[in-house]
This record gives sequence, structure tokens and C-alpha cells, in this order.
Amino acid sequence: MSTENWLKGHPISIKRLSKTFNSQCPAARLRLESETRYEGPVSLIDNPNLDLSQQQQCLFYEHDGTTIQFGSDVVDVNAATLYFPAHLETLTAALSATKYLTSFDPLRTFLCLSSADIRLDHISLLDELDKTHASAWLLTLSSKQLGEWQGLALRELRGFDSAFGQLSHLFSAFKFRKNNWVKTLSRDPFIAKVPTNHYDNLDSYGQVNAWLNDFVACAQSNIAGVVADIDSEFLHQYRVNLRKSRSIVSLLKGVYDKPTTKQLKGELAELMALSGHLRDLDVYLLAEQTYRKALPSSLQSGADTLFNELRLQREAAFLTVSKALQKKSTQRQFSQLTKALTQAKMKKGPLAKQAMVSTGATHLLSHIALTTDFARQITPTTPDERVHELRIACKKLRYLAELIVPLMADDSLQPFTRLLKKMTQILGDFNDQCVQITFLTQLSSAPNVPVPMAQTIGALIFLSEQGQARARRDAEQHIESLIETLTDDALHRTLNTFATRREK
Repeated sequence: MSTENWLKGHPISIKRLSKTFNSQCPAARLRLESETRYEGPVSLIDNPNLDLSQQQQCLFYEHDGTTIQFGSDVVDVNAATLYFPAHLETLTAALSATKYLTSFDPLRTFLCLSSADIRLDHISLLDELDKTHASAWLLTLSSKQLGEWQGLALRELRGFDSAFGQLSHLFSAFKFRKNNWVKTLSRDPFIAKVPTNHYDNLDSYGQVNAWLNDFVACAQSNIAGVVADIDSEFLHQYRVNLRKSRSIVSLLKGVYDKPTTKQLKGELAELMALSGHLRDLDVYLLAEQTYRKALPSSLQSGADTLFNELRLQREAAFLTVSKALQKKSTQRQFSQLTKALTQAKMKKGPLAKQAMVSTGATHLLSHIALTTDFARQITPTTPDERVHELRIACKKLRYLAELIVPLMADDSLQPFTRLLKKMTQILGDFNDQCVQITFLTQLSSAPNVPVPMAQTIGALIFLSEQGQARARRDAEQHIESLIETLTDDALHRTLNTFATRREK
């Protein structure tokens, strides 16, 4: 069944649809009937990663506990008592088991993302004996945030191919597409993803101020979700935004003066310093089922002890982070930083008045040269430390490219950005395995570790070492293409052209 099942606006009228079908198929001996199964105000719910929405699925919740799941091949209406934020196990108990829920992590939380009014109509093609030959669900949605949409889910019944073809043809004129209201949701400040705004006619100082202001605002908007411990995604986005902020300041040197650059880097590092251990624990606990599947049954009791220990550590780490984020000093720090950015109080550096695209291209060329040097040092016998240096260089170059390349609006740069994304993911996998080995080794060296837990840790370290070796081989196989892309003459000509521009 196609996932292209959404239509902007409300062009489909059931009454008009019935007239159209009867006029198109007068000899079909079938009639089109509809029944409204649900109508009223609801909340659209999903987890902070929009996992359902990304799969073209809608999950609605009504205040009496009714849940409605709608997609191209899943339509389900249930009455069950749910409370939000609702964890996956609560939600799954209220819904029919579907392939869309099986891949979600049990630590994910579902949240109300947007209010809407919906009507769910069931459409049937019936013969003179009232036997159904084909059917469809039509969802009509109105929301201030999302606009107006209609969703379609066609149902084919065995032995009635002709009727299904007629019904499909009837709807084909409306040109249903994949939904793009997911993009609207992803811009909602409740979710607070990393912003990608670019502002026209700003010099380097104005553009960097605007970027930093967006990143810092997004980080701050996640604090309430972190403190309420709703979902680990809030802490992740808090850290991502602050890390990006710090990278902007570090990578675009010369936009601010040196003392301001140093001060900003210190403040941003301080705002994320305490949360690192909590994020590490979240990552390990989110991967619990993956770890358990890799372990034999004889080591599962040790895994119970291990993950119970990690949950206890997380409780302590969460309290520390929560208290730190609620301190008046932290709130004051965010307020002062936002004020300085919005009122342009940061002291300017030598590149402040230069065109942002020129400043960005110049720094891209510099970091490309540095990354290329690191890449050329990688061989099968190179120490892991050199691979980590390449990872950091690639990550910084990717951060910079994600900000600057959109300003250039040049399609020839897309292979460069795609390869950087792929390379940072590969090197990130390698780093994750290394960090995991270090963490597990530290756990095993703690005093009085129970024997079953120690055996489980030993098995996980062995598996991590295997994963580390695979990730390193994968990275080495992509080094040549990385060097080839970074040293491409066309790439350097394009960036040099932008680097010489002086207008805003």
C-alpha cells in the first residue's frame, strides 16, 4: 500500500464522491456509502523524535481515552484510559500491535504535540446484497498549527480486484502525497530541534549572533523537559544545541574579538558540563534491549544486575543535573547570554563586517586542509588516537558546512556535504564503541562487583571490541574517497570564489 496518502486542504466531499462514482460506474451494480466513525477535537501525539509521523502515521488522543491510529495500512480506533506523557508500554497496551510500534524503544515517551479537529469516515463499495467489495478510510483534519489535511487509507478485499481498482481510480484524481506537516511539527518550539535559519543581508557578526541566539534559545526551551524527566530526547537536544553553539564560536574565529570568544566558549561549556554523564547513562539504558539480545541466556541475570546499577546511577546523575538547571545562577546565565546576543553587545573581531559567505568559505577551506592532513595519516597501523583526531576534525567541518553551504545555494557542494555526513556517522560509530569499552572497563574495576555482573560486563567488552574493529575497518575503507572529495579542484574553486566575495 502506498504511503503517499495525504492531501493538503479539504477537496473531498463524501456526497460529491458518491455522485462521481455513480456517474462513472452506472453499470457496476455497486453503490458507495459512508459512515462517520469519529468526529471531534483531539490531540496529535508522537514521541519527540516524531517516529510515527515520519512513517506517515497519525496517533490521536481524545480526553475520554479514545485513541485513533491512522495510516496508509493501519486504521485503529480504541477506547482506553491513557495519561500523557504516556510511555510506550502504556500506549502499546491500549493499541493493537502494529509494525509501527514494535521498533520503538520502551523508554520513549509520547507527548501531545498539537490540537486538531478531525472526522474519520469509513467508505464502502457495496453490492445489492450489502456485501462489501472494497473500502477506504478518509480522515479530515483541521488545525491552527498544521492547517487543513485529508488522509486516505484504501482497503483491498480478496477476490474483488475490480472493485478495488474502481475505488482507487476514484481517488487517483486528487493526487495524494506524503505528508509534509512533519516539517511543521519539527519547527515547533516544544520539540526544540536544532534550528537551520539563515538570515538575508547580514554581515558575519549579525549572522553569527542570530545563529547563536537560535541555538541558545532552543537549548533553554528543552530545560523544562529535562527537569520533568519526560524523555531523554530533551537532554539530547539541550546538549546538541549548546555543542553547536560552542562550535560556531570556535570555528568562526575573527567574528568576535579574542576575549569574547574565550568567554563565550567557557560559558557554553559550563552550561553543558554537568549533563555529560547523564547523557551517557541514557544512551546505555536506551540500548539495553540491543545489549541483551547479543548476550546468551546464561548471562541475562548478570545483565539484570548491570542495568539495575545503571538505573541507580542515572537517578543520582539526574538529580544533580536537575538541580543545576533549576538554579537561579543557570537561569541568569541564559538570560544574560540571550540579552547580549539580541542586543548585539558582543565585542566585534576583525571579520565582523565581512560578508558571512566570504567568512564561512574562508574557514571551510582552512578546515578542509586540516581534515585532509588528518585523513592522510590514517593507515591500518595508525593508533586509535589519530582516528579520534580525524573524527573531531570531520565533525567540526560538518558543523561548519551545515551552516555555510546553504548560504551559497550551490548544488555542486552537495556531494561534499553528503560525504561529510556519512564519514562523521562512521567515525561516530567507532567512537561510541571506544567510549563503551572505557565505561564498561571502569564498571568492572569497581570494588565488590558481583560475579554474574562481571561476567556480563566482560562479554559486552568483547562484543564492543569486535564492533570497534568493524567500525575502524569501515572508516579506513572510506578514507580514500574522503581525501578525494576534500582535495577536489572544483570544490576548492567554488569555495575560493565565495571566499573573495565582500558584499553582504
